[in-house]
Amino acid sequence: MESLSEISLYHNNLSGLIPTSFGDLRHLTLAHLYGNQLSGPIPEEIGNLNSLVDLELSENQLNGSIPASLGNLSNLEILFLRNNLLSGSIPNEIGNLMKLSMLELDHNNLTGNLPQGICRGGSLEYFTANDNQLTGPIPQGLKNCTRLKRVYLERNRLRGNISEDLGVYPNLKFIELSDNEFYGEVSSNWGLCRSLWSLSIARNNLSGKIPAEIGNSRQIQRLDLSSNHLVGEIPKEIAKLTSLLDLRLNGNQLSGSVPLELGLMSKLLYLDLSANQLSKSIPETIGNLFMSFYLNLSINQFSQRIPIQVGKLTRLVQLDLSHNMLSEEIPGEFQSLQSLETLNLSHNNLSGEIPASLEKLRGLHTHKNWDGTKDYVAMLEDYRLAHLFLRRVTTTTKPF
Repeated sequence: MESLSEISLYHNNLSGLIPTSFGDLRHLTLAHLYGNQLSGPIPEEIGNLNSLVDLELSENQLNGSIPASLGNLSNLEILFLRNNLLSGSIPNEIGNLMKLSMLELDHNNLTGNLPQGICRGGSLEYFTANDNQLTGPIPQGLKNCTRLKRVYLERNRLRGNISEDLGVYPNLKFIELSDNEFYGEVSSNWGLCRSLWSLSIARNNLSGKIPAEIGNSRQIQRLDLSSNHLVGEIPKEIAKLTSLLDLRLNGNQLSGSVPLELGLMSKLLYLDLSANQLSKSIPETIGNLFMSFYLNLSINQFSQRIPIQVGKLTRLVQLDLSHNMLSEEIPGEFQSLQSLETLNLSHNNLSGEIPASLEKLRGLHTHKNWDGTKDYVAMLEDYRLAHLFLRRVTTTTKPF
């Protein structure tokens, strides 16, 4: 057994402890034990496996701290420990793994700061530590980690000036920093990340304006800056993101009008600009977003009529224009919205009759009006659609 070079026992029903004798397998290069019911601590003796290249212990019930002895695994390239019950801090010795390219620590109970030397070797491409209780700033080592492709740090308590703590990443495809305590401005450097597909910094404390340079990241398909303190106008350069599928700027303090150029984003599926201070009229060019199934412009200061071009958005499932100052009649063109399930036009200054054609919309939820004599569209709030795109699927295979 001492000559064993690979061991694959993943996705079984194995239970109990990882034996300390595991550390005697000095020729082991690959250990796949993920997807079992293993419990107890990770034995310190694993640090004796100097030939180990790939260690995957995810999706078990392992507890205790990450042993510092893992820093002795000088040949380690892949370390997956996600979806366990691990606690304590991430040992600084992780920085000794100069060849490490993939590190998964997400969905544990880890605390403390991210180690300063986490990318000391410059090889790190894939790093997940989301869904823990981590605190403190982004380490300097990550700022200079130019080979990064995917970073998931959401749902922690990380803090720091995000405009200073992150660098330029030419290979970065996905970065998820939502639900932390970051502050500062959205950096213009994101426009230099030309491979970027998804940028999400929602529910932090960001301030300042959205930089026009964001429009230079032409490959981006998901942009979520919602629930921050962003101000100023939506830059017209954002329309350069012609690959964008999902745009969420809701819950900020954005003002001014929606740029006409937004209608150039013909691939957009999901648009949420709600809960801002946007004003003037809803641009007619919004009718060019033919692929959209979700459109939320509620809780703003839009005035004048609802553009009839909204009737072109035949794939819409949810349309929310509530809590504005819209006036005149509900467009009869809404009869074309045959996929619509939820329509909210409440808290506006609309007048005239409710179009009879709305009754022909098959998907709409209806109930009786205030006097019990008319059918009208139910104002269903807080309706959330599942996103079916661009979120990492949990696997133990090496991602692209």
